[in-house]
Amino acid sequence: MLNDTSGPGYRSCVQFLPNGNGKALLATGIPGIVFSTNGGKIWEQISDSSYYAIRVCENSSTAWLSGKDKVARMTW
Repeated sequence: MLNDTSGPGYRSCVQFLPNGNGKALLATGIPGIVFSTNGGKIWEQISDSSYYAIRVCENSSTAWLSGKDKVARMTW
């Protein structure tokens, strides 16, 4: 559980990543895209691009993001 002062701030969408053993997360929102490998204890900012939603494809290293007037594909 996160306390009130930890974490990346508000994000509109959070998704678990396939093959991440329930600990790898990708989150997006107006402040950008963040990534965690430890269940959300520590987050890394990977992009300042604003998106509202993210959908991670099962058994893949691809995610689709949507925002105001834009759609993007992310791979890792």
